[in-house]
Amino acid sequence: MKVTLIGRPSHELTYLAKQLYKDNHLQKVITFRYLDVNNFHETLKILLKLKKNNGINKLTKAVLSIYVLNTVLIKSLFPILGNKSIEFASSTCEKYFSIKASNNLPLNSDIYHGWINYSLKSFKKVSKRNSNGVKILEMYSVYPKFGIEIYEKYLDKNQFVLPSFEESKIKTLDEEFKITNAIIVPSEFVKKSLPPNVNNVYLIPFGIDCTKFFPTNKNKDFYNRDELTVLFIGYIGYRKGFHLLYDAIERLKENGKKIKLRVAGSVEKSYSSRLKEIANNIEYLGRIPHNELNDIYNSAHFLALPSYIEGSPLVSYEALAAGLPVLITEDMQPIVEDGKNGFFIKMNDVNDIVDKISWIYENRNWLIEASKMARESALKNTWEIRYSKLIDLYEKLLNERKG
Repeated sequence: MKVTLIGRPSHELTYLAKQLYKDNHLQKVITFRYLDVNNFHETLKILLKLKKNNGINKLTKAVLSIYVLNTVLIKSLFPILGNKSIEFASSTCEKYFSIKASNNLPLNSDIYHGWINYSLKSFKKVSKRNSNGVKILEMYSVYPKFGIEIYEKYLDKNQFVLPSFEESKIKTLDEEFKITNAIIVPSEFVKKSLPPNVNNVYLIPFGIDCTKFFPTNKNKDFYNRDELTVLFIGYIGYRKGFHLLYDAIERLKENGKKIKLRVAGSVEKSYSSRLKEIANNIEYLGRIPHNELNDIYNSAHFLALPSYIEGSPLVSYEALAAGLPVLITEDMQPIVEDGKNGFFIKMNDVNDIVDKISWIYENRNWLIEASKMARESALKNTWEIRYSKLIDLYEKLLNERKG
């Protein structure tokens, strides 16, 4: 079985590519950068042929020019278009990458696994030139129109600037749906965002590297501390529901509960002034390097993500691997079991967040058991296990194609 991957250099693409390479299934990966190179200087050595392009990098078409194009477009257009220049640059780069990917596509692969917004031209080429090739689309986020409906329903337009989606971008996504043989989604939330005429959808959760994220030794005293530490990691602002979490915790503190809100991540522009106002009421850590996050997870009692829009946030998988129960909006995390290794919370419902955190505060023994179950659930959902599920899907689809 020969597999070609097409898309952004995400965690899910990188882990999948390396496992396919290890098992001699990878024919080519077309993405933005070399997957086994960690910095600009190493990339430059490969380009100048000062370093051999070995291993997985030899099978990689790295469209490095996309970084230059993105930077040039934003810098040149920002004085004219403002923040819209970022959206324009993103859309242009997606189209550019789609063309480059199609031009570098092998036509004898068995499986073509592409990521949304990057795969249409490649999939069309496969349909014309390789009728036996199976096309699989990775839908890592919600359908844009569904997202806009949620924003318009719940968020104040005076506080939150609604993202704009070009109709051409939605049209591209709709065409990808029509031409693909299967669509992979990471959560029920993404699945229910899809238009009703979209079929052949498979829910396969993201994975976790349980060697990088793991629980440190915590004794009973940690869980029974007077002060409960709630962790939020992500883009700080309205889209992630941070304001809901903050308001819920402030309400609990007013009722005499000792709770610390520990926060890490970048700040949404529309929320920056508000964050300054509440800075004394939270512990803001700024952006934390990925290789330092395990210590941050282990410093808290649980992670809370009351988001409005998510595909299936990787931080929630990492937290579970570190033995941290997760509070998350319903349907966004397929490996959370409500009441066992975390809790689901209703969208845009501060009262529900208050009730769940208050219950955890009063039931510390639950935290001990939930932390064990969090780790156990993570061990059943590693990147390797996700890879096995994908291989099973590849083989199923190939068998169906053969008849």
